[in-house]
Amino acid sequence: MSASLQAEGVTVRLGQSEVLTNAAFALREGECVGLIGPNGAGKTTLLRVLAGLIKPGSGNVALDGLPFASWPARERARQVGYLAQAAIAHWPMTVEHIVALGRLPRRDPFRGLSETDTRAVDAALAKVDASHLRDRNVTTLSGGERARVMLARVLAGEPRFLLADEPGAGLDPAHQLRLMEHLSDLAHGGHGVAVVLHDLTLAARYCDRLVLLQSGRVVADGAAGDVMTDHNMATVFGVRCIRASQAGEPLVVAWHTV
Repeated sequence: MSASLQAEGVTVRLGQSEVLTNAAFALREGECVGLIGPNGAGKTTLLRVLAGLIKPGSGNVALDGLPFASWPARERARQVGYLAQAAIAHWPMTVEHIVALGRLPRRDPFRGLSETDTRAVDAALAKVDASHLRDRNVTTLSGGERARVMLARVLAGEPRFLLADEPGAGLDPAHQLRLMEHLSDLAHGGHGVAVVLHDLTLAARYCDRLVLLQSGRVVADGAAGDVMTDHNMATVFGVRCIRASQAGEPLVVAWHTV
């Protein structure tokens, strides 16, 4: 399974701060990768670089071995979907219309939705348990409902690679679990999924691989057990963790500070 969306030697400066330093990352089809690290570690910046929203000062980003910047913008949008942290809607539109915007890279913007578009919108709403919200004005939704709708908008575009920045923020526990189950299923169905997470148990349980960042640098990349070591948790997060398992799945809980 070869890397299809890849960053090599990426360095990014924002103002006077270097927020990524010589970062390397590879996202392959068929895997769910969790980006973890403390606030300000560079997780969001790395996702934005991979999405083509930030041009690195140095380093390269490639899609299927070709420079990402060389791909036509419309084709990039078909291949890579990006869900921003705390994504919001600025216009009083219905949920159905918001989700249908995710189809723009795949349809003629001057024509109505085709049957294929409608099926994709319906499927995306169902996947995030939001079909019953389709006729609601998006500005009337709760924070958790809006987060699910914004994820549905990205899913409706059927991207090969999905980059999600804290998609579970604001969701109740049941919807957090359903979200991670869906992202894991999506990855194992052949897509590539990269997701920023702060919940260590969700990261260990649902991600095939974890990438740990600190101060703009990748300090560990591998299986959860290899990344979430006592040393890394203490050094990077400043916490001691309790570890257990439930039905063979890992449980990692930050218990107290170092």
